[in-house]
Amino acid sequence: MTPFLLLFVALATASPVRNHHELDANGDGQISRQEALQAFHLDQVLHALDSDHDRAFTEQEALQFLDHHFFAQLDTDHDHTLTFDEIRGGLTLGSLFDFYDHNHDGFLTGSEDDKWFTMWNAVHGHGGGNFRNHHELDANGDGLVELSEVTNSINIDTAIVALDSDGDGMFTEAQALQFMSHNIFAHVDTNHDHSLSFDEIRAGLTLGNLFNFYDRDGDGFLTGTEQDQFQAIWNSVHGHGGGNKKRQAAAIDADGDGLISLPEVHAVMTLQNALAALDADGDHGFTEQETTDFFGDASLYAQWNTNGDDHLSFGEVHHGITLDGMFAWFDTNGDGFLEGPEADKVVYVYDLMVAAGIHHGNFRNVRVMDTNGDGHLAKTEVLNALTLDEVLVAMDANGDMQFTVDDAMQFIDHHYFNTLDRNHDHVITFDEIRAGTSLGELFDFYDENAVPVGTGGIRHVTADPMLTSYSSSKLKSQRE
Repeated sequence: MTPFLLLFVALATASPVRNHHELDANGDGQISRQEALQAFHLDQVLHALDSDHDRAFTEQEALQFLDHHFFAQLDTDHDHTLTFDEIRGGLTLGSLFDFYDHNHDGFLTGSEDDKWFTMWNAVHGHGGGNFRNHHELDANGDGLVELSEVTNSINIDTAIVALDSDGDGMFTEAQALQFMSHNIFAHVDTNHDHSLSFDEIRAGLTLGNLFNFYDRDGDGFLTGTEQDQFQAIWNSVHGHGGGNKKRQAAAIDADGDGLISLPEVHAVMTLQNALAALDADGDHGFTEQETTDFFGDASLYAQWNTNGDDHLSFGEVHHGITLDGMFAWFDTNGDGFLEGPEADKVVYVYDLMVAAGIHHGNFRNVRVMDTNGDGHLAKTEVLNALTLDEVLVAMDANGDMQFTVDDAMQFIDHHYFNTLDRNHDHVITFDEIRAGTSLGELFDFYDENAVPVGTGGIRHVTADPMLTSYSSSKLKSQRE
């Protein structure tokens, strides 16, 4: 455990990184016994300091934080090594605190607190290359990461976007071997082209596979460096450090000024796209917790949930906020730009959209539907990619198979609505739409002042309803 020794040699020659606002809770410049014991528990310390993950400390290693008497007392089998179990059986944080409190005044001050700060920094990921976030990914705070903790905070789509460091939507074999074995790669590479697309990974890889790959000792937990890749993924997904966040922010920041403006957000997403990307379970809506987690304000759910049920539908969100309103919500200083932490949620949504294939870069799904690559969607291209029912299901945010006037204004105008509303009840059902129009007629409706007459194509802006429908139908099929 040489790195362990180096850690404590460094202690003798340099002051540790102190975080008085966190460990020193009352900010009085000293660590009380209560503050010390509330900072972490013993298992977290053992795992954080066990740099070679052998679950043991030699006598030489242990003497960096214990004395000979303490070591002999804990070494119950007299093999000159302390295992985790031996330490757990004979050591408490309280006795360790007393060992460091040389003047026995009940506080750690000056050099007395050096090792306690080192342990805190090791556990909580400060002052080193590990950057672990135990309070977040390690939900129960035991210093170990379980599969359930991973699946509760990351999904496979966000994981592969985070791992895709060059943003090309695929992995070469060399890139993929960072997070999977040769056998898994061969299994997932179904077209045998020696690269993995996002679709291949979604179809053949689970978070469980990734977890097992990193769990090198097979004990069902990620400890020490086993956690690092998932911590990097978590950090990228949730906007803490990492190059992926910068890469995705750069993809939105078209003019490269380091700020995200409202027109730049409009260029890469619509509100409907964002909602579809955020809808992880594909139920066309959000719970109160999901809404609060994203917007950071529990009151919004109550304001927008107009029918008072336990589900906030896409339609209710559309009635409660616009994309401009969402931008303004996160623009906390009101300067008209998203910068730093203000941009985190928009970048997070964009990550999800890239992962789901809703938008990839600034060209949306035009690149998929526009089969001849001319920058227009021809009528034949749309009819080959979609059906009328797929459009209806995609636009039906609350899943009730009908549209109110407000709902329908997402994709048609009032005149079109009145034409389809045969029974004049101010609602158009799927059956009324099927009876009154076709996908080709919808195309003709959108092909209005989009291109010169007779060219028979729609450009990106007027294509939005078709693109949203295509994105939503593809996302739904992936989730099913």
